[in-house]
Amino acid sequence: MTKSRSSSPSRKGMQVHRVVFSPTTNTSGGGENNGPKPQSKETIEKDKQKRLRKVARAKERRELVLKRIRTEKKLMLFSSIVAFLSLFLWLVATFTDHWFHIRRSDALIKEAFNVSKNSAQEIFIRSNAGLWRYCEHFETTGGGNRLKCEHFSIFLGKDESNWSPRTINEHVVDYTRVQICFAFISILLMTMTIVAAFYTFKNSRYVYKRLAACLYFMTTISVLVVLEVLVTSVKYAEGAKLYPHGSFVEYGFSFYMGWSVFLVYLVNGCMFLVMSRKMKYDDIDDDDLDGRQIMGR
Repeated sequence: MTKSRSSSPSRKGMQVHRVVFSPTTNTSGGGENNGPKPQSKETIEKDKQKRLRKVARAKERRELVLKRIRTEKKLMLFSSIVAFLSLFLWLVATFTDHWFHIRRSDALIKEAFNVSKNSAQEIFIRSNAGLWRYCEHFETTGGGNRLKCEHFSIFLGKDESNWSPRTINEHVVDYTRVQICFAFISILLMTMTIVAAFYTFKNSRYVYKRLAACLYFMTTISVLVVLEVLVTSVKYAEGAKLYPHGSFVEYGFSFYMGWSVFLVYLVNGCMFLVMSRKMKYDDIDDDDLDGRQIMGR
């Protein structure tokens, strides 16, 4: 007789189920419950009040920060508009001939008229000069007047037979060349500065504000060079006696317009530098900062 094979399933294919008993489970039902204890109403109310106070402080701080940012934007907008208007002021100052005036005293003019009253002679009265042009005003004993204007020589070697020593002196030529070069450099820097200043309203990151501040300071330096070279040129001409005898120098409105432009760009550069500082605000969302970064805005 053949032994029949066992019909029980093989041990290999059997699945073993394990029962894991939780150590906190009390099967006898007589133990204590080790789960979280329910909080009292007073504790829940205190936590709620604490959360509400924290939210209120964060909201108050957020409003203060937003108000401060809006104030800074208004100041930067105002300063950028003033800088834009100062560009036109600098253009007017650059292309006018009233940086300084050379005047003769009334006593010398009267004396010159008394000496030459019997002959038709031109008497120097006054002159005005800019960065590259010099105009002289004459009066004759007969009552006429004449205006003579000459451009400062930038390069020597031309026909200068009819030019005054004031315009062809070698040192004056060097001063004039420096003035004209830095005047045009300052115009270029002013244009770049204004573009960078208005770009900060589109992208408010502190890097662009510092770039605008640097351009403001570079423009300030170029304007200062023009002003200081002009003053040095006038002092040199006075020391070399290139002006008519008995005359004195007065600075005109173009000179003071240049100083006003210098002060505007200096103040704007300091303002943009201060407002480009890094600041960190806690509990404030990025969306609430009007597109600004929390760190390094």
